[in-house]
Amino acid sequence: MYTVTNPATGELVDEIPNAADEEVRAAIARMHRGYGAWRTRPVAERAAVVL
Repeated sequence: MYTVTNPATGELVDEIPNAADEEVRAAIARMHRGYGAWRTRPVAERAAVVL
């Protein structure tokens, strides 16, 4: 189990279960595809989403 802690407060933010190598590879592949789609969107459109 991985824990995510806020470094400013020491507060536990989340706990993430361990993942098998194939689960990690699949997650990285999904993130890579998402980034590919995101980076081709116009800057104004990305800014609107972030705001």
